[in-house]
Amino acid sequence: EALAWRGEARRRQGFVQEAAADLDAVVAGAPHDFWARVNRGLLRDSLGSPEGLEEDFRAIPSDVTRFVAGELGLPPHRPWTRKEMRRVLEGCLKRAKGNRRWEDHARQIWRTRRL
Repeated sequence: EALAWRGEARRRQGFVQEAAADLDAVVAGAPHDFWARVNRGLLRDSLGSPEGLEEDFRAIPSDVTRFVAGELGLPPHRPWTRKEMRRVLEGCLKRAKGNRRWEDHARQIWRTRRL
């Protein structure tokens, strides 16, 4: 989890190689931690790799991506474009407001609609 956080911080600061190393390590050692995939997908997209973006996007639980896509008003019945996938990943980070736990029960915290 610490590597995932550091990878996100490094990605946001523009330390591309360091962020990639951290996020790759998380994906290899803790594939259930989809937040590393969210950040690595954004990193890969910023490096001009739509294939990398899509690979990481597809590895994120579909209930997460569908929920955020719905919140963004994206159509559910067609493949999303590269720009839309990026919006969903950015939306995941924004919606979670710093919650980077991957377990189902933790997802419910940030998936609950705000009243």
